[in-house]
Amino acid sequence: MRILGVSAGALGFICVAVTSVACGDDGGTGGSGASDATTTTGTTTSSVSSSSSSSSSSTGGDGGGGGAADTCNPADALTIEASCGIFVNTNADEGGNGTQEMPFNTLSAALAASSNANNRIYVCGALDEAAIVPANRRIHGEVSCTWKWDLGLRTPWTAPSDAIPLRTEAGALAVVVTGFDVVARDATVLGGSSIGVFADGGQLSLARMDITAGDGATGLPGLAGAVGATGGDGGDGSHGLPGNGGAGGTSTCGSTGGVGGFCTCLPLMGGGCVPNSTTCSAATPPGLGGTTNELAIPDTCTAGAAGAAGTQGAIGAPGGIGSLGPSGFLPALAGTGEAGMNGQGGGGGGAKRDLTNWGGGGGAGGCGSQGSTGGAGGGSSFAIVSIDASIAFTDVTATAGAGGQGGAGGASTPGGLGGDGGVGACSTDPCFDFGTLACPGGPGGQGGGGGVGGGGSGGHAAVIAFTGVQNPLIGVTPTTPTAAQAGPGGGANGPVGQAVVELAFP
Repeated sequence: MRILGVSAGALGFICVAVTSVACGDDGGTGGSGASDATTTTGTTTSSVSSSSSSSSSSTGGDGGGGGAADTCNPADALTIEASCGIFVNTNADEGGNGTQEMPFNTLSAALAASSNANNRIYVCGALDEAAIVPANRRIHGEVSCTWKWDLGLRTPWTAPSDAIPLRTEAGALAVVVTGFDVVARDATVLGGSSIGVFADGGQLSLARMDITAGDGATGLPGLAGAVGATGGDGGDGSHGLPGNGGAGGTSTCGSTGGVGGFCTCLPLMGGGCVPNSTTCSAATPPGLGGTTNELAIPDTCTAGAAGAAGTQGAIGAPGGIGSLGPSGFLPALAGTGEAGMNGQGGGGGGAKRDLTNWGGGGGAGGCGSQGSTGGAGGGSSFAIVSIDASIAFTDVTATAGAGGQGGAGGASTPGGLGGDGGVGACSTDPCFDFGTLACPGGPGGQGGGGGVGGGGSGGHAAVIAFTGVQNPLIGVTPTTPTAAQAGPGGGANGPVGQAVVELAFP
């Protein structure tokens, strides 16, 4: 059931300089509204002539109580006089001049030709365009193409996808729109919203209007984080350089591998070592170093242990509610996942007692991958948006569609591979007998995967979304959104959107 009737006092701000005596509230359904008029001065001219006597002598505005009929204002079944303003017939040919005989075929052309002195626009036929309405303009649907008022008619008005059919200029005062069935198409751009009417500050009066928003679009997904670098390989045992073990691996992450073990002794003439003069240095971590068995015959050693793998980064924070501003609804971005931990370097390999045997170095750990970026929130569905605007309603219905699903965060990427361990040196150069090799270093551990990006919030479904002024819902019949119209969250932790009649933003 429609909620009707807003007093002239509630709509007093819409009175503009239209006639030489008085103007009414645009919200009624006939007559001149003399008893509710507010006195003004000024004149109204059409694109071809001055206002007719029926307009200039009227004591009423855009509809009210009794008195002589003013055909420039909504009055059911009366013919609108040619001098009342600018005319649009969306089925007309190109090249019109805004008169009844040669109407414009777009609202945009009529708005461009309008002025404060010639501020009324009458539209017949279905509109399919986005319009930005300046201050002190009155746009009337519910008009037949024989230029008669038909207050039972709702003139269709839509716009291309991802565009807002009816929008006011920033801060525009005294904008009046009557008699349209405004339908915003479903959004198609990722994260896009569907909005029927957008009031950017100022004052807007809506009368005898049906306003429906389409569905919001799915949010933009996050991007996968950069893969971690591969760890450097461990150095080979160095033949001919006494005391050098295999060089530890290196990487940009700094998770260096261990150094291979090595032995020294007092050399004998003709080769070999002075008995009991051999001393050995153990291979080093970070992975468990290999061992050197100085007493075993034949020589033995063990390889370095592999480095531990890095842990995966934590998931990013979920997305927020988003924000509302002059550019429309901006979905919030969810948080970026944490970077994975670096892999541990491998241990160095053990040596053999022979003077020319040294263990290989451990491979460096792989770098952890970067965290993936969060998804963006889904687009919303708002029948009406108010950016700190004053809006008055008379016989208006408003319905929202469904919010879009939030964008999923970027998937985790695996960490960089660990470097290979270096081989041990042998007692001959080149190595013919691999039985004489010292032990290799251990491989580096793989880096941890980057954390998954946070999930974007689902888009919202609201009849009226606003900042600042909260307008009373007098004269408007909202269709209460259901929980099913709230957009689902994206990814693992994206919150569900809201489904409410009114949704306030900071």
